[in-house]
Amino acid sequence: MQNNLKTFQIRWSDLDPNRHVANVSYSHFTNDTRVSYLASMGFTQEVMAVRNFGPVVFSEEFHYLSELHHGETFFVDVELLGNTPDHKFWRFSHTFFKQDGGLACYSELTFGWLNLETRKLMMPDEDLLAALLRMPKSEKYAPVAHNDLRSPKIPKKSLPTT
Repeated sequence: MQNNLKTFQIRWSDLDPNRHVANVSYSHFTNDTRVSYLASMGFTQEVMAVRNFGPVVFSEEFHYLSELHHGETFFVDVELLGNTPDHKFWRFSHTFFKQDGGLACYSELTFGWLNLETRKLMMPDEDLLAALLRMPKSEKYAPVAHNDLRSPKIPKKSLPTT
């Protein structure tokens, strides 16, 4: 199988009270898929620790299409959806495929690379950048403009007073 496609089986602990996959479990599956893919490209937790950087997620959105149930085997891929010209911000997509090939869920994630010493965003070093740019690209791949990163969905609110 492709190294950007990971196989999972739904465990009891992945379920919610409705006996289908809990929302948070989808996020765990996308995280595990990304980390496995990065490790397959040579970027393990140990490498990131030595280089003193790690990924930082800014947003993740899910679109649920078909239920997954206990014991079901499914597959999750990760693809490059876009990045800013300075390579500080990245977008990945994840697609959840049922065993019969049908779609169960689709997600999009925006993230960057955090220098763990300065606590500031950083551009990936040459070999990480090359690995990221070799990723399979989503059919929706498009460059990301910095002004596209500010979400108009976030309301301007303040804490209500009583």
